[in-house]
Amino acid sequence: MESPDSEDPKIQLLFYRCISLSPRTIWIVKIVFFIFVANFKQKKAAKIATISLIINIFCSIILMQIMGVVGLALAGSIGGFILFLLTYKEYKMIS
Repeated sequence: MESPDSEDPKIQLLFYRCISLSPRTIWIVKIVFFIFVANFKQKKAAKIATISLIINIFCSIILMQIMGVVGLALAGSIGGFILFLLTYKEYKMIS
């Protein structure tokens, strides 16, 4: 597999953009997780994390074969974004 450095600049930008998205969403989800714990919704938080993990693994397997390393970064971002969306949706139902 080739590294993103050997590809065109658009692919490099996508690679670095995907890497930068995940940490932001993870911090927001960690903060909201404490709200779930305070409202006795640990089981719901665990289900959301499991769904996100399954989607992340599925996307990693598919995108890694198509895009290589960039696909792994994109899959991580997709998983993090799904985790964020599901957490946000549940948070709206709590508040």
